[in-house]
Amino acid sequence: MKRHHLLLLGLTVVVVLLAWTVSQSKAPQTEVTRSQLFPSLLDSINEIALVNVRNAQRNTELQRDGERWTVTNKDAFEADATAVKRLALQLANARIVEPKTSSPNRFAKLGVADIGDENSAGTLVELLTADGNTLAALIVGHERDGSTGDQHYVRRRDEDQSWLVVGELDANADPITWVDAQILDVDTQRIMTVLVEKSDATPITLSKAEQSDNFFTLNNIPDGYEQKSKATVSALGALLLDLRFNDVLAAAKLAALTPVREVTVTTFNGLVVTLKDYLLDDQKLVTFSFAVNEELAAAAVSSAAATSADQEENTPEAADTNATEEKSADETPQAESERLRQRTARWAYVIPDYKRRMMEKTFEDLIKTVEPEKPDATQD
Repeated sequence: MKRHHLLLLGLTVVVVLLAWTVSQSKAPQTEVTRSQLFPSLLDSINEIALVNVRNAQRNTELQRDGERWTVTNKDAFEADATAVKRLALQLANARIVEPKTSSPNRFAKLGVADIGDENSAGTLVELLTADGNTLAALIVGHERDGSTGDQHYVRRRDEDQSWLVVGELDANADPITWVDAQILDVDTQRIMTVLVEKSDATPITLSKAEQSDNFFTLNNIPDGYEQKSKATVSALGALLLDLRFNDVLAAAKLAALTPVREVTVTTFNGLVVTLKDYLLDDQKLVTFSFAVNEELAAAAVSSAAATSADQEENTPEAADTNATEEKSADETPQAESERLRQRTARWAYVIPDYKRRMMEKTFEDLIKTVEPEKPDATQD
């Protein structure tokens, strides 16, 4: 019996020793799991002066200019500095989960092949100092399917080892994703008139009598015609509503060109927005200028003052105070014009197709022939 117990004790010791040996053999793997992909990057964040994000189709070049960042391959249009900082912090905080293949023949499967390769599907991110020293260079490959949290396959450039890392990696090579793409936002209710002029076409003039009107009226309709549906005509009044761009370049590149179309939009409080439409090679671009119709602006101030005075007589004191504070916070057309001028003066924009279709409507698109009245069947 004793011999039996001794044998069991001996087996137990062997199992414990084997378990300890296995755990020790896995210790380096545990250390790898806890390590950062770029351990020293966090201490060098403030040294980043250049960021390149590139894939097989697109390229974004970002450069620091004091506290600002610009997209150098978009004529130095201002970039979102917060987005640039976020990407740098994401790379600094990326942590290794486990090593993956080190065979170049298998890189394409993970999306970490060199960007110049035929089957490249990854995105190369480079962070550099002002002197051109590389702080980090990483090829971001496919996101791991079915993973909990953000996990990506990556490979440090010029290394054969690939890795699975955990952490967000917002590496988009499209330059427009790095900027605020809104040009302006003028609510349709504010619009009083829209005028579209093109040298070889009948001008289009839309108008509303009151700001509260929901639809525009097409003016100067010839005899025998009438406007199409109110919705069709009024769609042009929404041209400036949340107007964004798909691409941008310096307006100076259009200096020698003549606009093919001009659109003038006037608001009830006197803001005047002029859009000039250009054709540069095969690209359609729009520039903006701003002015103030002082007569309309003065009338709007008088109307607001009269409304405020009426509210003072008919509303409780507390509600009246709130209304007055809201009125005083409103932007004047002069201030709005200057703000928008500073934002857009140097730039020409490619606007979305659905907005362009609004601009390119012709007078003929908005009218139809008047159908003759049908005879009354009840009469002989």
